[in-house]
Amino acid sequence: MSLLVLIGFILAGCSESVSDGGEKVYYFFSPKCPHCENVKPYVMNASKKVEMEFCNVEEMNEECKEIAGKIGLRGVPTAVHKRNGELKVYVGEIQVRDLMLTLVGGKS
Repeated sequence: MSLLVLIGFILAGCSESVSDGGEKVYYFFSPKCPHCENVKPYVMNASKKVEMEFCNVEEMNEECKEIAGKIGLRGVPTAVHKRNGELKVYVGEIQVRDLMLTLVGGKS
């Protein structure tokens, strides 16, 4: 039983590195992706309202690599909305667009 408690503490510690407070969006894209180009205006508009990390999958920084690993990134466009320590993943043109519209108050 104490081993399970120890594992719980270890897992909680691992998630804390990514799940500190605040709000941020990680936007995973490729310059070669036509769907990424379609959502680009929405992403750029939302980036004026919320902190945004642009993660070009061809040359990701360490922060983007960490988030990509946590969510098991499989394709682009993908957006990860981090709020109050929780990560919510949006995959594909429609979901990413809808998230960006929600962030700017254009859609609920």
